[in-house]
Amino acid sequence: MNGLAVAALSLVAALVVTPMAMVAARRTGIVDRPGVLKTQTAPVPYLGGIGVFVGTAVGAIAGHPAVLVPLAAALALGICDDRFDLPPLVRLVGEVCIGVAVLLTGGRHLPGALAAAVVVVTVLLINGVNLLDGLDMLAAGVTAVAAVGRPDPHAGEVPVAFVTLIAGSRVTPDELEAWAADHAPERAAAPRHVEIIDEIPLTAVGKPYKPELRRRAAEQAARAAVAETGLSDQVQAVLVDGSLEIHVPRSDHDDMVGDALSQYAWTWKLTISRRHR
Repeated sequence: MNGLAVAALSLVAALVVTPMAMVAARRTGIVDRPGVLKTQTAPVPYLGGIGVFVGTAVGAIAGHPAVLVPLAAALALGICDDRFDLPPLVRLVGEVCIGVAVLLTGGRHLPGALAAAVVVVTVLLINGVNLLDGLDMLAAGVTAVAAVGRPDPHAGEVPVAFVTLIAGSRVTPDELEAWAADHAPERAAAPRHVEIIDEIPLTAVGKPYKPELRRRAAEQAARAAVAETGLSDQVQAVLVDGSLEIHVPRSDHDDMVGDALSQYAWTWKLTISRRHR
């Protein structure tokens, strides 16, 4: 049987078995129910792995049947986890066993270090796929997120987030804030403000440059604090030797500015007067 015929047969097998697996999942209660980190509003059937296994098995039987051993073990572990929500230690032991099965069916003659690497990589791949599956649809359109603390007169700091989006995304800050409020493990962890920016500032090694993000967050807070003076657009947060300073131009509202900014734990000054605390 040529490769094209095997591929076609695999596709047909998967298409036939998958709906049957969905029915079985609903009847046995093996479903993904709505929850804190779930975007669906109704239970979604598990057991899709059965369709994948059957489709893969067609090709494996025609080529290298031994690979069905670790694949079957992975399928069994996944079904048990979906049905009984296995403890992490039990899942880890199962994943190691799958890695050993991979080794025995395809690389039993490898030296010790490489053999161990096969097992470790198998465990990492399984958990990596599970992680990506768990993140599916949680923040569609978002390409990067960085969170920092914004100065607050009561709490000291509150979390805020800066996000970048894929081109053409119509996600709004209000939608992201609402989503975060619904999914944060506790109220205090949800960002009080989400700002969409073109790009996250990065360090030379590619990590988010937090001082710049904190500067932006502090500038937002300072502008909000002096909003009644009409000076918001002229307020600047600057980094001086790594420390944050709030600069406000001198005006007839100096006393109001002082009262507002003195409620925060930051250094501030009028641009042509002595520094205040």
